[in-house]
Amino acid sequence: MASAAPPPVKRYRRESKESAESDAEDDDKYVPYVPVKERKKQQLLKMGRIVQLTAEASNVGKSSSENEHDEENAEEAWGRKFNISLLDQHTELKKIAEAKKISAVEKQLKEEEKILESVAEKKALMGVAELAKGIQYEDPIKTSWKPPRYILARADVSHEKVRERMRILVD
Repeated sequence: MASAAPPPVKRYRRESKESAESDAEDDDKYVPYVPVKERKKQQLLKMGRIVQLTAEASNVGKSSSENEHDEENAEEAWGRKFNISLLDQHTELKKIAEAKKISAVEKQLKEEEKILESVAEKKALMGVAELAKGIQYEDPIKTSWKPPRYILARADVSHEKVRERMRILVD
């Protein structure tokens, strides 16, 4: 007689407490997917609101009767825009944005960006350790290298011409 082996024991997997906690964290971080069409609508609405805010800022000096007239025109324009395609609305908003003068805040932001770019360009030539320690080199590195004799034999005028052509600044 053949000996009958006992049936294999089924073992159930137990979820650890850590995985349950991580699932809860994942649920907190979940951001629902928004279709491209909806995102574009939101962007257009946001752009429209920005244009409205700039228009309201320009209306500050007007009398109340002028403001009422402007508000009626704005309501008519917004009522019309619901019937216009998004592309047409987009082109209109672009034209309006180009027509408006850049506000002082936007000018300041652009200046700050330019300053940050120039600082980044200067720091790009330095190593991380040098930046961290605040090391700045004032004197050039002394080496034994010398230019070839044919270059040394040239006149100073030819050196100046090369510097002008290559746009090399000598301080």
